[in-house]
Amino acid sequence: MEKSDKMKCKAIALVLIMVFAMGVGILTDESSAETADAETVKVYYNAAGTNTWTSSVQDAYNVYLAIYGARTDLGYSMATSATNTQWFVTSEGYSNPNMGYGLIDEINGSTSFTIYGYSIDSEWIDITGKALGWLRPYSDYSDVTVDGLSSSVYANVAIIQGTGSTATLSDMIAVTSVDGRSDCMYTFLLIDSSGSVAVPSGTQVQVSNGSGVVTQTLTTEQLQSGVTVVGYGSDAYLALKDAVGSSLVGQQVSWIDQGGYYTYYSWMDTLFGVGTTSEKSGDATIYHYWASYDSNMNYLNWTFGYYSILHFDASNVMNDFVIMYS
Repeated sequence: MEKSDKMKCKAIALVLIMVFAMGVGILTDESSAETADAETVKVYYNAAGTNTWTSSVQDAYNVYLAIYGARTDLGYSMATSATNTQWFVTSEGYSNPNMGYGLIDEINGSTSFTIYGYSIDSEWIDITGKALGWLRPYSDYSDVTVDGLSSSVYANVAIIQGTGSTATLSDMIAVTSVDGRSDCMYTFLLIDSSGSVAVPSGTQVQVSNGSGVVTQTLTTEQLQSGVTVVGYGSDAYLALKDAVGSSLVGQQVSWIDQGGYYTYYSWMDTLFGVGTTSEKSGDATIYHYWASYDSNMNYLNWTFGYYSILHFDASNVMNDFVIMYS
């Protein structure tokens, strides 16, 4: 989705950014968490009073959903504030990604616990007190920075209430690659309807030629006529990045405080070197920007990083988009 550094441009781009209030009520594990339908995360558990590890492999889009899903198999309960069971929050009519999504308050009614994640660098990292809903098991997500952690990708997590050490754990599972997977392929119709984008010479994009995905050089004329590119990703933003490479410049940090308002992961700064611009027409100011739509030309409610074929929210399971500069 489109971005500029000015709030006026953000409003024109139909993206609503604001600071929201966080819920404080406690919700037990009998509450409604999202149903995961994606890949695997292995959850290890060491209960208080024991020195024994048990484990359960869960189909989960993120670490929070994996820990929630494993609670029955491994015999623990968990408590999370009502707000933080949801990936977005709504306040005063505005909805934004929830920066506290997946923050766990209690295990078995106690705040005395530690959660570790096994990073792609083969290190156990303390992720207790982190928003676990924004940590995922997909290798392409490694370019994303979440909450200042050194790693955002975890396919193995360990919950300790006992006296065990992660040093004794073995049989960790691998992170999930989406490269070349037909069930993780996205299409983007790119079009410059304003005729004002000059595609840099030699720009490469990925397209489908009917027998497979190939790389081709994109021209300004093709962009004005409209060209459909394809990419692989665990979310639509990472798939777009795969489709157009360095021609896409966007926010790869989970959230940034811009001095009173927030911008979020996958906010698009520029595409083919062009972002939001403006010009005067008499007393009016005309803005040009990249607008993002679904395949039916409905404006997207979220930036691309919140759409995925693997997503657990049915309204955000999507892999066919239109991006228009107008």
